[in-house]
Amino acid sequence: MHSYEFGADGSFLSNGIIEKGAGTYRFLSDDKMEVTIQTEPLIPNQPRPDPQKRTYDVRVDNKELVLFDVRFPKIPGRYKREK
Repeated sequence: MHSYEFGADGSFLSNGIIEKGAGTYRFLSDDKMEVTIQTEPLIPNQPRPDPQKRTYDVRVDNKELVLFDVRFPKIPGRYKREK
């Protein structure tokens, strides 16, 4: 399972099986978000990959955040609000 944590200060944590990392996020508009993430290497003791900048189309309500990755627009990421 993959989870994201978005801080009120613009910080961002990614915690998943394949991707773990931290970075920042900002809203470009009411329905677009930009995330910059520095991930951990997939193989221990390897160099960290370069930070990645990603743009998402966003739909949000009081229960759910839906991220549409512009690279994979037909596969939305759905995340339940927990806090």
